Amino acid sequence: MNLQKTSAVTNLSIIVPVYNEENRITKCLKRMLEFSSTVDWKMEVVIVDDGSTDRTTEIVKEYESESKLIKLISWQDRIGKGASIKKVALVSKKDLVCYLDVDLAADPSEFERLLEFRDEYDVIIGSRLMPGERTYKIQRPFHRSFFSKSYSLAFRTLFRAQLYDPQCGFKLFRREAFLRIFDNVHNNAFAFDSEVVIKALLLGYKVKEVPIKWTHIDGSKIRVTDQVLSMGKGLLSIWHDAYKFQQQRQKISSISNDLNYNDENNSRKLCRGEPFLRMKELLSAISTNKEKLKLE
Repeated sequence: MNLQKTSAVTNLSIIVPVYNEENRITKCLKRMLEFSSTVDWKMEVVIVDDGSTDRTTEIVKEYESESKLIKLISWQDRIGKGASIKKVALVSKKDLVCYLDVDLAADPSEFERLLEFRDEYDVIIGSRLMPGERTYKIQRPFHRSFFSKSYSLAFRTLFRAQLYDPQCGFKLFRREAFLRIFDNVHNNAFAFDSEVVIKALLLGYKVKEVPIKWTHIDGSKIRVTDQVLSMGKGLLSIWHDAYKFQQQRQKISSISNDLNYNDENNSRKLCRGEPFLRMKELLSAISTNKEKLKLE
């Protein structure tokens, strides 16, 4: 991608969550410094260390002492990716907030693709799975590609949102939206990114998905086979919480004519599967009645 200096963006926080990344953090920091010299952005790179036990924090501190661009936030006990990014909201002061993975599978220059839509949308997410023509091909191991596409299908089955890659860890937010969304995000496991997208829609924010250039990087700590069940449970949990949240907002809106509840994103009808929820409630009621009969 041919980058040219631009003054379109004035304030940008780039968050990089890390845990025991001593083998990859130096490359990431060097690239961030190199990238910052190509744009006229008032930016900061916040490395959020989630209780690393290796030399990750030591390496970041060396760069922090030499560059005002780099900032380190760290703590001793692991709290998860979601909670780590959420904590940054307390210290970040920039107009736009974004995050990406330390392996730089998506280069920071790809944020320019997302920034094209910042005037029209509150949340812009990078996508590896959007259908349509691309100027480049994304190549991944078959099992990872199969799992990602299956998860994407499950996401669109549970939610009326035509988004294909909610799990991509490459997202951009307006600061006000970032703060409000993350105040309502509770998932700290691997389905965290999906909850971010769903909460954004439920809160009435405009979300845009943009195809990005993405390269598979070996060395991931995530084992797909170990995470299939966890991700499935996480997604169902997000759907269940979102459905209850949606119902609650409907009641509030009907009573108070809540003007902050935006219908443009069809947030009132975001969750599919209402019959399944009713079936679950019916089975629960039958089970409860059976227990009562036994006691009598």
